[in-house]
Amino acid sequence: MISSYKLDNRYFCKNSDELLYDILNLNMKLSDISYEKEEYFIDFENKLIKNGVNLYINKCNDKMCIKYDGSKKDFCNAFIDISSYEDIKRLLLCLGYYSYVSFDKTVRKYVYEKEDFSYTILINEIKDIGSFVEFSVSKESFNKIEDSILKEKILEFKKIFDNLKLKDIVLSYRDFIAREVYNKNAKRNFKRILVNINDVIPKIKENEIFEAICQKEVELNFKLIDKLVKKGIEVIIIYSDLSNDVLNVIKESINKEEKYNFIEKENVDVSLNDTIIINTNEDYNFMSLANIILNCYK
Repeated sequence: MISSYKLDNRYFCKNSDELLYDILNLNMKLSDISYEKEEYFIDFENKLIKNGVNLYINKCNDKMCIKYDGSKKDFCNAFIDISSYEDIKRLLLCLGYYSYVSFDKTVRKYVYEKEDFSYTILINEIKDIGSFVEFSVSKESFNKIEDSILKEKILEFKKIFDNLKLKDIVLSYRDFIAREVYNKNAKRNFKRILVNINDVIPKIKENEIFEAICQKEVELNFKLIDKLVKKGIEVIIIYSDLSNDVLNVIKESINKEEKYNFIEKENVDVSLNDTIIINTNEDYNFMSLANIILNCYK
């Protein structure tokens, strides 16, 4: 029978090199490593965030699953074919869920044996963010070991890493990373946001214009823009190299009331101090960044 104890707290380490240096000095053995991608989704009313519920896709090597977890009694994992990732993501969008944050992570498990105790450090290294660290201890025995003994052992073990000043965190990966993304992309005081039209209406160049603006993602994007506007933030949609015919179709389809500001890129002043520019990339598209701003902006 194996008795084990895991520290409830997770810790954050900005510089994982120092952590790995200490781990190697202890001759800890790398017992497992995996490369994963996670993408979290939230609902329009933000009930998942308010209730502390996570809905996300986890992709690990050749396996993928959708995870839903709230309380310990309220969770569900559904394993699906990895080839259907985009279809599953599209399904969640059609069900009204928004992409919130996505990130790549490397998960490493290190093990250290001492005095019949097995110490484990689990490191979730998030690209461009830092590392989340978890400590646990176990002992194989036919007799049950009291939790207090295991707890004492793991606390002694963790003290070895006190010089790293690991930060105790209570936020979930989702919320912690959302806050980090917000801090990197947004200023504390801003009045307007500049966003490229191709990030609001994806595939506008590749598809026929009618097909492009009828996507579910476009509908959700403009709902998000409405929420930003209601918060007092002016959203300026920048375009370039679009014909008058295309602009007329866009205005007729989604801007009849002229609620949105469409401005040609050449006519936009991007040097305004109270303005942020959403430069999207593969991980953080307009939908993700807009949701992060809506949940973090004060």
